[in-house]
Amino acid sequence: MDMMDCSTFEEWIDLELEGALPAASRRGLDEHLATCGGCRATRREMLRLHSVLAESHVPVHADFTTAVMSSLPSAGWEGASVKAWRWPVALLVVLAIGASAIVGSSSARLAPDAPFLGAIAAIADLAQTSVLTGAGFLSASWQGLGLVVAEMLSTSKGNLLAFSGLVVAVNLFLFALLRRRPAPVAGHDSR
Repeated sequence: MDMMDCSTFEEWIDLELEGALPAASRRGLDEHLATCGGCRATRREMLRLHSVLAESHVPVHADFTTAVMSSLPSAGWEGASVKAWRWPVALLVVLAIGASAIVGSSSARLAPDAPFLGAIAAIADLAQTSVLTGAGFLSASWQGLGLVVAEMLSTSKGNLLAFSGLVVAVNLFLFALLRRRPAPVAGHDSR
């Protein structure tokens, strides 16, 4: 058989070992294995691999996710009660009411017959335009920064080596930060 057929039969061997090979394909696989030594060797290797994987299977307890999640320290906002959020929410509401009053009184002074909702829509359009402009500037800034870095690195090997050293130093610094153990939080086990 040609290599195309053998690759198909290798997939069938994998399906057979997983118990997902249909009976009709099983007969075709048995006929092919009787004549192809390469596929027989592949099947033996895959049988060994499946047995090693089966031996190294670690059972996961039903409460594994709960145990892991409960052992993690809580974030600062997770333990905060509703009372902790009352002042920030109240401040936000007061600011929103104040902004609405300013917009309403300004629009009434400029044009007494202009609707209040028109002023709100104009402010929304202004905010949308500001966001789009900011996104455009941000994109252009990153593209410009990319061009500067590309030019700097392509001009000399010394610049490239210095930049590579900087990248390695930053990675080592981040690795050192990740390896540090945080101080135990009061009320949590430090297992």
